[in-house]
Amino acid sequence: MSEDVMKHLFEPFFTRRRGGQGTGLGLSISFRIVEEHLGQIVAESGGSGKGSTFTVSLPLRHSSLRQRKREPVAA
Repeated sequence: MSEDVMKHLFEPFFTRRRGGQGTGLGLSISFRIVEEHLGQIVAESGGSGKGSTFTVSLPLRHSSLRQRKREPVAA
């Protein structure tokens, strides 16, 4: 990826595809989900045409995470 692409990579609707293919939402949604889980997603690239690496890091546990309240099921 070029530096210009790297700058906009996680922005909603950013795409380099031509001809109406793709919406440019995949990486922005992924970024939001990872952040909501107190994680981090990092993109690295050696340059255009050299491939890219995406690293996702998520915590095993975090004390401030909201836990879902389990309600008893009415019979």
